Amino acid sequence: MRKLQLPNFGGPTAFRTLLLLASASALPLFAGACSGNGVDAESGASSNAVSTGREYFVATNGVDDGNALGDQAHPFRTLQRAANLTLPGDTVTVLEGTYTSPSGGGLLNLTRSGSANGWIKFRGLPGHRPKLKFDGWNGVAVSHGASYIEVTGFEIVGTIEDTTLAFCTTQAKIANPLCNGNGISVDGRQDVDNRPHHIRIADNEIHHCAGGGASAISADYVTIENNAIHDNSWYTQYATSGISILTPFNFDTSTGYRNFVRNNRTWNNKTQVKWGQIDALSDGNGIILDTFSAPNNKNGDYLGRTLVTNNVSFKNGGSGIHAYFSGHVDIVNNTAWENGQVVGYPDIFANTGKDVNILNNIMYARANGRVNGNSNNVNVTYDYNVYFSGAPPEAKGLHDRISDPLFVDPANGDLRVKAGSPAIDNGTAQLAPKSDVVGALRPQGRTYDIGAYETGSGGGTPNLPGLFEAELGSITA
Repeated sequence: MRKLQLPNFGGPTAFRTLLLLASASALPLFAGACSGNGVDAESGASSNAVSTGREYFVATNGVDDGNALGDQAHPFRTLQRAANLTLPGDTVTVLEGTYTSPSGGGLLNLTRSGSANGWIKFRGLPGHRPKLKFDGWNGVAVSHGASYIEVTGFEIVGTIEDTTLAFCTTQAKIANPLCNGNGISVDGRQDVDNRPHHIRIADNEIHHCAGGGASAISADYVTIENNAIHDNSWYTQYATSGISILTPFNFDTSTGYRNFVRNNRTWNNKTQVKWGQIDALSDGNGIILDTFSAPNNKNGDYLGRTLVTNNVSFKNGGSGIHAYFSGHVDIVNNTAWENGQVVGYPDIFANTGKDVNILNNIMYARANGRVNGNSNNVNVTYDYNVYFSGAPPEAKGLHDRISDPLFVDPANGDLRVKAGSPAIDNGTAQLAPKSDVVGALRPQGRTYDIGAYETGSGGGTPNLPGLFEAELGSITA
C-alpha cells in the first residue's frame, strides 16, 4: 500500500482540515454549483427551506435519560435519541467526537419525515466533524418512507479496518453485517406505498464501509453532492459501489431533473468477494445509476432526468461512472482516471441505456483498460470528450478527441490539467454546469473546458478556494 496525496483537494494533514474550514465558512465542502444553459441544479432534493422547528444537540458527554432536554446546554448522548423526537423543520446538530453503534446494530435509523417547507436536517456543528463509527447493516439508514431529510457534515466509517477479506469470504452465504455494512442507505423497498423521496446527502466523508458508500434504492428526488467516498465495498457479498442509485420510483410525473450526483470524489471502491447472484465479482464502481428502466425496474420506467456532473472518480474496481439499463441521464463534465481495476469496466459509459448524454468528460483508462462502452444503447450520445490510454473508444462523437489530457500530477492524485491540454476550451455549452468541482466559474476561457475542473485558456492552476494540505486516504498501488 502507498499513500496517495491529493493536492487538488487536500495534502498531508488530512481531509478533515478541508472539511473543518468548509464548515466554519458555512460553505459546502466542494463549492461547485451546477447549473448552466437551463440546468437548474437547485431543484430536486436540494433543501433550501430555512429550518423553522426545534434544534436538538448531541454530544459525547450528553445523556439520554428521561430528564434530558437535548438543548445546547443539555445535549443528548446519541443521534437516535434526537432522531426519535424530530418533527418537520427540526435540526439535529452533532458536536465533535466519535459516536458508535450498538454491537451489530444501526447507528442512526431515520423513519420520521420532514415536509416540503420543513426538512429535517442532521448536521455536524459548523467547525466540527463528528465521526459515526458503525458495525451494523448501515451507519445511517433512511427507510419506511422517511422524506425531506438532509444528512450533512459527518465522517462515516465502517468495518473494513476491523475485519479481513479472508474472514468475510467465509461469511459470503451468511449475510454477516460486519462484512456488508453500508455508510448511508436510503431504502424504499419495505413499503411500496410509502417510499423515501427528497433526500440530500452532502459534505460527508464516507469510507472503509464493507458494503456500499452512499446508496438510494426505490427512492426519488435524491441529491448526493460534495462528498468524498472512498475505500468501500471491499468485503461485501453484494454488488455495491461508492455511490449508487438503484430502481428509482416515480414520486410524480415530472420529466425534469430529479436526481443529482455532483461534485463528489470517489476512489478505491471495489468488490473482492463474489456476488452470489452471479457467482462472480461485480460492480465496486465510483458512481452507478442502475436499472432505471422497466421491466427490470419493477417500479416501472423512471420518468425523471438524472444529472451526474463535476465528479472526480479514479482507481475504482468497477467503472468511474456508468448508467446500466437506465434512461434520461446526463453525464457531463466529469473526470475519470484508471478505473476498472478489479472487474475491468470502462471509465465512463452507458450499457443498455436510452436517452443518455455523455458530454465534456475526461476518460483516461488504465493500461489495457477501456475508456467507454457502447452495448445495447439507444439514443446515447458521446461527444466533446477526451479519451486516452487503453483500447480505442467503442463509441466516438464528432467532437471527441483521443489525446493525453495532460494531468498535472496523476500519480499523486492531481487531476487538473496543464496548459496545452486538449481539455481546455474544447467543451460544449450544452448541459455544462456554471461552475466546476471546486467552485471556479465556467467558462474561464473562450468556451467551456472538458472535465471536472475549469482551468481557463491559460491552463495551470484553477481558481481554487484555497489549497489545503490533507491526506485523503490510501489506495493500492
